[in-house]
Amino acid sequence: MIKNINFTHVITIAFTCGVIAVFYHFYNLKNDIKITVIDIPLFSTPINIILPLPISDSSKIASVIDDGSLQDGHEKVATDFTSSEIAAKLAAAATQEERAEYAAVIAASGQRPDILGLFSAIEVATGDDRETLARSLQALNNPEIASDLLSFLIRNVDDPVVADQARDALARIIAPEDISQINQTLPVTPEKELVRSYLLDALSRITNPDSVNGLVQLCERSKDAGVYSSAATALGEIGTPEAVSSMITLIEDTATKDVNHPFSKALMSVTNKDARPLMEEEFIETTNPVVLYAMAYALGALSD
Repeated sequence: MIKNINFTHVITIAFTCGVIAVFYHFYNLKNDIKITVIDIPLFSTPINIILPLPISDSSKIASVIDDGSLQDGHEKVATDFTSSEIAAKLAAAATQEERAEYAAVIAASGQRPDILGLFSAIEVATGDDRETLARSLQALNNPEIASDLLSFLIRNVDDPVVADQARDALARIIAPEDISQINQTLPVTPEKELVRSYLLDALSRITNPDSVNGLVQLCERSKDAGVYSSAATALGEIGTPEAVSSMITLIEDTATKDVNHPFSKALMSVTNKDARPLMEEEFIETTNPVVLYAMAYALGALSD
């Protein structure tokens, strides 16, 4: 057998062993490891080398984020490790990059106790670390924590770094049946104007097509002009045929003659081409001047 090993094989094996030794030294392996297998080809015969990788390395997280979205990748990591492991990794993370990754994994886990812990971590953090952790809210995906997120937003409205992220996350994850929570929480006193502004902004940013009925019901029940205007903006942004039909009905029910009515302006902002056939039909058949004006404007914009 020894006679069959030429000098090239010896050099290749020695080089491979050297690479492995450097790898071990560089990563300073401790307790938590994962196993990966790599193939090192020696001419036609591959050698399988088993390497332990520390899961604290951010590349381990990146390696499970495949061609899906960033949020999907974090969800996959969250299923690989227990919540206590991820929380421990977040606490022990040495770099902002690692803290950002582990915070996003916690946010994507959907586990309420862990997410509440993340909220607390954000609130006690300062400077760049606070901003880093706040950005992890982009990975939130569990509608069941919407009320907790709403409270978190209200507590942190004085810090736009945190409040902006919480507002956007709330608009994205809130379930259609829970939209009324925003209205119920909405303050009316002048000293709470900043809270009011953020909540109305969150309402206006809802883009889930399944929220159309909830937004319409909110408009029908609420006497708050701010709620009415924000819900109209959201419906215009959603822009599905159902949303367009609902806005037309609301305009007709109010008997408004004002082309600057919130729902007229929302109709003019529709860019969803799926609604175009309905708008063309309404443009021909409607006798309501406000609807006619809004349809003409929206169809003109869609033709550009």
